[in-house]
Amino acid sequence: MEYYVITPKNQRQLKAMLKGLHVSYSADEIATGLADLGLKIDQVRQLTNLKTKAPIPVWQIVYRKAPENTKISERRVTPSVEPGYLRNLIPDAAPQKGEDWEDIMRDVERCIMPGVTHWQHPRFHAYFPTGNAYPSILADMLSEAIGCVGFSWLSVLALQSLADFALRF
Repeated sequence: MEYYVITPKNQRQLKAMLKGLHVSYSADEIATGLADLGLKIDQVRQLTNLKTKAPIPVWQIVYRKAPENTKISERRVTPSVEPGYLRNLIPDAAPQKGEDWEDIMRDVERCIMPGVTHWQHPRFHAYFPTGNAYPSILADMLSEAIGCVGFSWLSVLALQSLADFALRF
């Protein structure tokens, strides 16, 4: 298999392009943005961590961004859960081996999304509009696909609760 190597220059371009995606961009518009960087969808699907040889699920996160933004108005604007709600949803210890991407995304939907304030929701009128090392690009993309800013427990209860667990691992 051929690997597409992310160089510091195109890493910055890719990150800037992905962070600059408007909430209303469709999957086709995202693909066009990638093509403008000289990336084909197949290359993005084949991005691989050169150290571990593990596939990097960039396209799956990018592709999730478009549908998430079209159905955001169907979600609650603010969470209906209380601080500490993740206590019963997340194991007490970090996993010993990696999980399938589909399982991770199911966990995001089941555990994280109920604690999210949707800053890009059409009925969200508080605070201010949201703005924005390579391993963090995936977390940035997922966070931005959810469309929130986690600077306090009230803004995104899920992030504060997850941070509490991560610090105990």
